[in-house]
Amino acid sequence: MKNRWVLFVPLAIMGLLFGAFVYRLTVPGEKLIQSQWIDKPMPLFDLPPATAGVAGLKSSQLADGRPRLVNVFASWCVPCRAEAPQLEALKAAGVPIDGIAIRDRPDDVAMFL
Repeated sequence: MKNRWVLFVPLAIMGLLFGAFVYRLTVPGEKLIQSQWIDKPMPLFDLPPATAGVAGLKSSQLADGRPRLVNVFASWCVPCRAEAPQLEALKAAGVPIDGIAIRDRPDDVAMFL
């Protein structure tokens, strides 16, 4: 009889853990993340150029009130490579796009662009 309990307790614990795991996967949590920057001014910045012959990005360039797309990317980022053709199409359609390279070397950024 004691052997049955020794086998049952670990199985019951594993079953409860599995049930909790399945529950968390099927019941979505809070999906809306509130931004801390709503109704606050954009911080001032002056980013150096990532490649030669291209101007850096300053906060004053984004303060003209017109919408623009600011893309944060890296040459080693697989999703960034996948979205590049869509960004090129948007740029060709006249959408102003500014890119910010993160955790990248200038040579790699130049090859990516």
